[in-house]
Amino acid sequence: MAFRFLHTADWQLGKPYGWVTSPEQQNRLREARFDAIDRLGELARGEGARMVLVAGDVFDSNRPGANTIVTALGRIGQMGVPVLLIPGNHDHGGPGSLWETKEFTEQSRRLAPNLRVLTECQPVEMEGVVVLPCPLLKRMETTDTTAWIRQLPAETWDSFGTRPRIVLAHGSVREFGSAAGEGDAPNQIQLGQLPSGQIDYVALGDWHGVKEVAANAWYSGTPEIDRFPKGADNRPGYCLIVTTNRGANPQVEERRTTRKLWHQLERQVHSSEELETLELEFHELLKARVNDDLMELEISGSLGLDGRDRLERMLESIRPGLIALDVRDRVTVNPTEEEIEALTCRAGDPLIRTVAGRLLERYRGSTGEAGATALSALRDLHGLVCRA
Repeated sequence: MAFRFLHTADWQLGKPYGWVTSPEQQNRLREARFDAIDRLGELARGEGARMVLVAGDVFDSNRPGANTIVTALGRIGQMGVPVLLIPGNHDHGGPGSLWETKEFTEQSRRLAPNLRVLTECQPVEMEGVVVLPCPLLKRMETTDTTAWIRQLPAETWDSFGTRPRIVLAHGSVREFGSAAGEGDAPNQIQLGQLPSGQIDYVALGDWHGVKEVAANAWYSGTPEIDRFPKGADNRPGYCLIVTTNRGANPQVEERRTTRKLWHQLERQVHSSEELETLELEFHELLKARVNDDLMELEISGSLGLDGRDRLERMLESIRPGLIALDVRDRVTVNPTEEEIEALTCRAGDPLIRTVAGRLLERYRGSTGEAGATALSALRDLHGLVCRA
């Protein structure tokens, strides 16, 4: 009989986002990760999922703050379906870990009775499904956490009957990790060594983008984007709705869950027309969204004094509505002939004409800091003239 569930991972609740300069915006990003739990619950209920499987890294650290813990448990308790999770490398298990503390176990019973933390390598038999958990009991594991599954005797496999068997693991899959340049990374999983024909789905965590690594093995990625994507193949911000049947390939459906959007743009500007195109692109990209977007902009090219000022005004106009704006500005400033003439040929303003001429001469005849200083002064003078 088919078993339908929701696969997610890498919530990393409590992530500090220390590189975001505004504490208020840091809080918005942290809160977004908790809000994602609510959306996962809505999806699970709406899609008829019988449980939620979390493949590690619920928390960003092994010692999250008390408020982070109770907030997470409160949200999990409202999901409306059983939730099974394993520790990952960020929130690993083992002696003295978070999962064994009295504070966590008591709060879990009170706030999230639907939660089950799987810290032991043994089959979890439930109605309609068997889960084979592979928790990380330390941050960096040198052995394959799925190795215990290979040791299960034939009679154990027979006892599972026709229930689908799901592996729940966190780490780098060798077949995928090598292709991704991860090579000899710790916490490696050897999918090819799992018992042939016995596993119906492998629910993976650690890679933050949704990724199929085999017909029956997927990374769900993080449900709320937490960094600028690394390459076009990295697709964070999803969860997976999975329907499994014993002995058949699973049906896997991607569901977009992120609310915060992380934009990476690389643009060149050389004219007012290209500036206008860029401004329209910003409007189309951000629309009426406020405090829901982060942008990493690498911009190069060459602009006159007017164009440079317009670019800076444009960036300052979008900055307040963004959680963060990281600009790598490589645009050079080259005053146009019209701008030079407007400053140096002012018959009624001999002082401006004289100052502009000297600044222009110094700018053209100097390099390094002296030239940059002259250009900055020329820009300021141009701004004063334009505002007069």
